[in-house]
Parts: sequence; structure tokens; C-alpha cells
Amino acid sequence: MQIKSNADEIESFLSDASFIRDGYADRVVLPETIDEVSEILARANRDRVPVTVSGAGTGTVGGRVAFGGIVLATDKLNKIISIAEGHAVVEAGVILSDLQRAVDQQGLLYPPDPTERGCFIGGTIATNASGARTFKYGPTRNYIMRLTVVLASGEVLDLRRGEVHPDSNGRIRIGKTIDVQLPHYRMPSTRKNATGYFVAPEMDAMDLFIGSEGTLAVICEAELKLLPKPEGLLSGVVFFANESDVLALVADARKHADARAIEFFDEESLQLKALQVVADTRLAQRHALPPAVGRASPSEQMIWVSRRWPSSSTRHSRSSSRSAITSSAKSVSVMPDRSCRFSVSAAVGRRG
Repeated sequence: MQIKSNADEIESFLSDASFIRDGYADRVVLPETIDEVSEILARANRDRVPVTVSGAGTGTVGGRVAFGGIVLATDKLNKIISIAEGHAVVEAGVILSDLQRAVDQQGLLYPPDPTERGCFIGGTIATNASGARTFKYGPTRNYIMRLTVVLASGEVLDLRRGEVHPDSNGRIRIGKTIDVQLPHYRMPSTRKNATGYFVAPEMDAMDLFIGSEGTLAVICEAELKLLPKPEGLLSGVVFFANESDVLALVADARKHADARAIEFFDEESLQLKALQVVADTRLAQRHALPPAVGRASPSEQMIWVSRRWPSSSTRHSRSSSRSAITSSAKSVSVMPDRSCRFSVSAAVGRRG
């Protein structure tokens, strides 16, 4: 176990992507085993010392910013224990992008894909993280098969999906210390939801910890479900005259294109991106570097083109855009317009 107490050593653990800068703590502890996590929490609980759990610091809401007590950092719990057909066992401090690369090399896919891939797996579980691929695959919760967590008392729980459920009265008992009546509220029926503790009839006990933001336990280890890696991806960019047609197409994309990710850029977003490309190009020319537009992805180049398309260009409705999406799996139709952009990515080959 590593312990840091000097101000310059712990400074980086007292902020995150929220840029809240006034956090403080007595020390930072970096356990390397689950037993050490248990020991830290049991001692802190006995001495009534607040504990703030620290992940990679990629969160934007100040979740790991401590205001007193100690910081328990999961950086040293960073082992990919095993990867086998259909599942991986990892510690909480494994970086998401490292895991994705490791499973990709074995022809597998871990679907959760939040915007920041430098996050820790433990953090994605604690927040039930979602990303663009949630459109097809759903949130992190869908891919957690087993969790090892440590309660504030120091008790270690090993939870496997399907083993513990509430009784008929909605009371749930987990381990030696958790015996609670679940509240009666209905979760919104959306693919992406990170509001409050997960509650549902006959829910799995493990789901109480997923998305709990570190308030119930410290997540130390997880067994994750993996899918076969798609054999290929097709991406397309569709331009619309108005936002209502874009929103109407979402259901069609899910039904006809089996889309795994959708991005929407309104007119202001396109203008901002165009300005960025212009600035990058001018900078490249000033320093005799290759133009940014040449380095840009096809979709970024399309944004550049869309800002210069004649005003008489054909504007497309929901029906014509649907035809472009479903017409051919071997080609991508790009329909220019200056109002908004709708980007569709679909997996091909094995359905994952």
C-alpha cells in the first residue's frame, strides 16, 4: 500500500474534469489488494474519518473532489486478470482503452464506450457510464456479470448476477450488514439513465451498486461480458433541412440500419467545427505543416464542404434519408445540406 501526504504529492488527486479546485484531504492511500481496501475502510469507519474514492479523475461533476478525510485511490488496482471467450475479469483501476485494446486483439468487444476512454473501469461501473454506442448496446450495467465490492465496514462482498434478489415485500439482504427496504419509485424507460439508485421489481442486488457513484461501496473487481467483435463498420453522414426530420429518423435508424451509434450536430456545432478546421488550416500553412483538412476524417471534411455548398442544394426529408440508409450495405450515401448533420455508424458481420 502506498500513502501520500505531502501537499505536492496529493494535489493531483484533489480535482477532476469538473475543475473544482478547492478540495483538500489529510492523505491519499493507494491500496494494491482488496484486503488493503477492506483494512482502510474498516479503520476509517472505526475512527469516523470520511473517505472519498478516487478513480481516473475524468468525471465532470466533482465526484472525486474530497473535502477532508482521506482519498482512497484505485490506481494500483490495475490488473487485467483474465480474458476468455465471452468475459473478462479486471480490477477497478484498469483503464478502459487498455481493456478495449486487449479484448480487440482477441476478436472480442466490450461495448460500453463513454466519451472519455482514459477512465477507469471501476468509475464506469460506479456511474453506469454510457456513450454513443449505448444506442445499440445499452449502458455499462448490461455487461456486468460479477462484482467484488467493499462496504464502509470493511466487509467484502462477492456478488454474481442472478444470485440475490429482493423478497416479495421488496426487502433486500446482502452480506452481514445490508438489510434494507427498497424505495417505491419507477425508473425511466430510457437506455441512458444515471439518476438515483437503481430500483426495479425483482431486481438483482448487484444493480444497487452499479451507478451508485461510490456511495454504497468501493468497487474493486468486476467480471465483464464481452461480445464477438463486428467484422466491419459502415459510417454515413446525412444532412437535413430541419431538426424535426433528424429526430424522426432515430427510430428508423434503429429499425432499418441496426445502427450502433448516432451523432447529431446542429447548425451551431457545424459552424464551430468549420471555424476550427479553418483555424487549424491557417496554423498549418503558417508553420508549413500538412493542412488540417487533409488530416481530417471524412466526416470532418464533409463538415467543411457543407459550409460551402450552394444554397440551391437539394434538401432531404425523413423518407429520402431512410432510403439512403437502407439502400445498400456496400455504400454510404452522403447528402449535403447546411442546416444539420446526422451521422450513423452500423456494425456489419457478426451481430454483437
